[in-house]
Amino acid sequence: MVEQKRDAGSTHLYIGQDVARTMKADQLTRKMLYERSLSKVKGNCFWPANEILWNNKGVADSLKRNYHRYPALIPAYTHLHNRAPQEVKKLKAEWTAQGYMLHWQAEQSKTNPELASYFVIYRFENKEPVNLDDPSKIVAVTRETNYLLPYDGGKRKYRYVVTAVDRFHNENQGKSKKVKLKFQPRMSDFICQKYTDCSSCSHYQKQIFKYRSFPKGMMIPKERCSQNTIYFLISGSVRVTSDEHPGTVFHDGQFIMQPIGSRVEFHILESTECILYLFETPQNICTDRFNKGLELAKESPMLPVVMDMCFPLRLFINGLKMYLNNELLCAEFLKAKQTELSFLLNCYYTLKEIANFYAPIYRYSQTFRYFVMQNYLKAKDVESFAQLGGYSTTTFRRLFKETFGEPALPMDEPKRNA
Repeated sequence: MVEQKRDAGSTHLYIGQDVARTMKADQLTRKMLYERSLSKVKGNCFWPANEILWNNKGVADSLKRNYHRYPALIPAYTHLHNRAPQEVKKLKAEWTAQGYMLHWQAEQSKTNPELASYFVIYRFENKEPVNLDDPSKIVAVTRETNYLLPYDGGKRKYRYVVTAVDRFHNENQGKSKKVKLKFQPRMSDFICQKYTDCSSCSHYQKQIFKYRSFPKGMMIPKERCSQNTIYFLISGSVRVTSDEHPGTVFHDGQFIMQPIGSRVEFHILESTECILYLFETPQNICTDRFNKGLELAKESPMLPVVMDMCFPLRLFINGLKMYLNNELLCAEFLKAKQTELSFLLNCYYTLKEIANFYAPIYRYSQTFRYFVMQNYLKAKDVESFAQLGGYSTTTFRRLFKETFGEPALPMDEPKRNA
């Protein structure tokens, strides 16, 4: 590493670290200590990012354990703007359907960088002095104007401080609120058991939504999706490998879609919770909007699309997790949630966003693969399957072998989602 020769002044200086070369030469500790001895250096740029995600020779573990144990805020660009935004207003904690929620108000604008852009939440013991220079007290950095408080025995009191930060990363002194973390009742405490034993009902456990959790480091081998599937990530981070998302990493609060018939592999980078939504076609809740979206989808480029969950959608997904874990699996109830999800996607996202998101479905809907995946349960044998699509048996067998790489056998079924 070449020692800095010129004074950086107020300009931010970050040291570039080639992760693979650094770990191969066993230089991480020496470089980190040297970088932190230079007063003008504000941090590091580790590249390429995938080396960190792959934890090359334990680099991610070492950084988390030794050098970045706590969240770090981006140093303020005071040479561009040096005035912090106004404090948040109406900071309070109250019970909601999702739990005990801390929320506030702040003046924000997409076009004015001097207003609040994101918020930092600190937690201190009840009588502990407030010290915003202590990163160990940071519990969240968020762009939302709310924070779900954790349950901590129901007796201890804490002081929460919420600061506002502008796009130049100037942070104000914050506003504080004393909170006693209340007991969060379980949903099962309120369920009327008499009318929730649905095991004998023919509609019980129809697969529309699924809850799944996976440990860090788990590999889910490449499988073919038997239905169109949206993956809503509640926590953790996952690397997806498919034609639609080649090596794409998505994180908690985001969601992706894999079309029916696509082959997808998952690598769990951090312990993960997710909700899977399985469906045949996007639900039509507005014919005019649906038809316009269909035309846009046909023209949309085939690019990886990772969507961020808006706050109402986050609430919906967290509620769905609770319902599934409490085994509220009546098909009629889940169909109602399916309709609710369709309204949320259509009301809180633009038509272009939704069209790009669903584009792979419309592209594949004209293919032989899509026909097979949508209809394989309707046919008793290869001959009737071919007739269903208007193919001769010979043509059907040839297309099947070309598409799936194996012969069409009577009892063959594409693999289902985990």
